[in-house]
Amino acid sequence: MSKVFLSFRSEESISEARNLYQSLKEAFGKENIFFFPESNTMGDKFKVKIFQALEESKIFIVLIGDKYVNIKNKEGNQRLFQASDLVRQELEYALKNNMVVIPILIENAPFPEESQLPVSLKELAELEFLRISIYKGYELFIQQLISTISQKSNLKEHQSDKSNFFKVGLIMAFVAFILALFVSTRLHLIQPKPKLIEKSSEGNVNNFNNKIDTNNISKVEINEEKQNTHASVRAATQSSNRDKEIIKPEEINSKPVILGPKEKSAQTTIKNETRQEYKVSIPIADEDLTITVNNEIVGKTFMLPKGSYLINIKKPNYHDFEKTIIVKEHDENLVNGIKLIKK
Repeated sequence: MSKVFLSFRSEESISEARNLYQSLKEAFGKENIFFFPESNTMGDKFKVKIFQALEESKIFIVLIGDKYVNIKNKEGNQRLFQASDLVRQELEYALKNNMVVIPILIENAPFPEESQLPVSLKELAELEFLRISIYKGYELFIQQLISTISQKSNLKEHQSDKSNFFKVGLIMAFVAFILALFVSTRLHLIQPKPKLIEKSSEGNVNNFNNKIDTNNISKVEINEEKQNTHASVRAATQSSNRDKEIIKPEEINSKPVILGPKEKSAQTTIKNETRQEYKVSIPIADEDLTITVNNEIVGKTFMLPKGSYLINIKKPNYHDFEKTIIVKEHDENLVNGIKLIKK
């Protein structure tokens, strides 16, 4: 005996039973799972087929939904209390013949109490049950069920086709990587070596196809190094001259200098050079202001070297005021036109 028998009422749990059958079929093989809609064939006597499958099975899974106990027949009687009810007969056979019965509750279905069951099925209320939900933890539930079936029977889980396909894919990817690495290495080895050239005193280029004069090559390399050195020196000199002409704000390490009202200019030493600084004033009488220059907080009067700066003025309950200024020389009206707009 090695089969798993699925028992359910089609009125309430056919879709859950079908999904469960697909999962168990992948795990244990189609031949080891009895699911009546799939295991029955045309012309079979279905009752004979069902009880034959029960005799060959070790595991009996019964799906229980909200209406499992209360479903009624055409006469209005509970079907579970009718001796002719096929679902009742399946469960009676499983309990009577000591099969491993696994009740599975669907979603929030309640587990039947002993008082709700006929005498022949009261043992069902004493069994441990599982709960299945297609919305939460379904894969974990399936793994738990497969593990339980493997422990209670001699069925062993098969490797799924997806798992085998994944392994084959990994192997093929690894082989492709090795081949690509091999081809890349071979191409690198067979690449032609660059031809050596010599510069003559007249500036011509002579192609070495036959013999190589190492002394001449050394001379050419030394001359090239000297030329590169001279070019670097010239570039550095030009850059230095440009730096003297243009003062960049980002190169200044000192913060703006705050002055008193009578002071017109100041000098500050930066990077061993003397830079001229100019007085800038904010023409607003309000005291409740926060003034920043390039994100540095300053007062209403401060000193700046030549360069471009972003002035930001904040006042509670007013929109921020921003203005970019360019400092070239002393200018009392450099920050005119300030308008603080109330929020």
